[in-house]
Amino acid sequence: MYTYSTTETIRTICYFYDDLAPRHCSDIGTCTYPPIQLNTDIINTSTLNVSFEGWTDVDSAAQVSMFASGISHFELTLHEMEHSNNRLKMKYSSTIDRTICNNCTNFLIALPNISDPLLFGIALEVVDFALNARQARRFVLYNVSSELKVHEQYVLKASSASEKTNFTWQTDLEKLCYNWTNRYYNNKFVHYNPLSPILPGVHNNFIGVYEQTTGTFSVNGTNNIHGIIEFRFTIQRELVYIINNQLTPYFPRETECKSVTEINDGDTIYFNISVRDIVGHQLKESIVHYIDSSPPEINEFWLVRDGKEEIFVHNLKDLSVMTVQFKAFDVHSGLHSVHWSIRNEDDQVVLGSGALGIHSVSVSTYFEYTFSFRYQTFHSYRIMLYFIQSKNHFCIF
Repeated sequence: MYTYSTTETIRTICYFYDDLAPRHCSDIGTCTYPPIQLNTDIINTSTLNVSFEGWTDVDSAAQVSMFASGISHFELTLHEMEHSNNRLKMKYSSTIDRTICNNCTNFLIALPNISDPLLFGIALEVVDFALNARQARRFVLYNVSSELKVHEQYVLKASSASEKTNFTWQTDLEKLCYNWTNRYYNNKFVHYNPLSPILPGVHNNFIGVYEQTTGTFSVNGTNNIHGIIEFRFTIQRELVYIINNQLTPYFPRETECKSVTEINDGDTIYFNISVRDIVGHQLKESIVHYIDSSPPEINEFWLVRDGKEEIFVHNLKDLSVMTVQFKAFDVHSGLHSVHWSIRNEDDQVVLGSGALGIHSVSVSTYFEYTFSFRYQTFHSYRIMLYFIQSKNHFCIF
């Protein structure tokens, strides 16, 4: 018969509780560079170097200690950005195999072979030995094919000039205005715009410094027009600068107006616009318009009979065989049309009216229509008065 006695062993085990994920030095406040560092955010090559220096596993006091388990490994994935309803969303699946390392600070990744521009999300997960994880992401645009284009249906114009002159001549001396709405665009970014706002991650796991809230491809989006991010303009008067290479102050508005004091009647105004898109493509275009604030002049206004110039008549019979002769000119924009009418001074009844073509008249004649103008500045005109028969007083307008 055996008798068993109770034995007892006591052992003390110490363990550390770590529920804090690794942090980056920009989050702690000891550095200024981001959790993921890219040598460029717009590329046209098939490989990209991704660095992620500055990560550490710290305790609640942001110190490296025995209470922080330490970084176990880094894991990198690459995700296409889908465009829908003017927003971008990062696809859940990675376009490359997960890249994992235990002790490294950079990866060289290969991008898919594609022809059209595409924005990629680079996601980095940093895991400690207690399996706490922190995620960060940044964005890079792959582009080899986009171009900056001009839409011929829309024009660059001096909107302060008269539409009737095809925006060529302006009478206002106080303001210069220009419009280029819808004229310029990047041909690939009309339907796929990489500068659109970006939706949060699936589990909203990119927060604070670990999300890209600044830079070219901020999750908040970037002001642009089909990929265009900048307009610069220059205004010259007779080749003297009024404004030189200035950013439009209200981008993305595609108009510009400037109050001016430097322009005068007869000036030639040059306007130049420079357009730049997110990729760095540039396009320049210029227009010229003219200032004419003075009305045409009319002088040497005569009644002519038998080659003699007069301003009076003795009777209606004399008037009916006389001719009205005058000279009209405009030294800047030229004459557009000459309209005339003869009215009775008492009751303003129109006795006759018409329009003269804009060309010199060498013999007495009369017209029923008007010709358009272009840089014709001086003319002599004659109007036959043979239809005047029985009125006492008349006025010619």
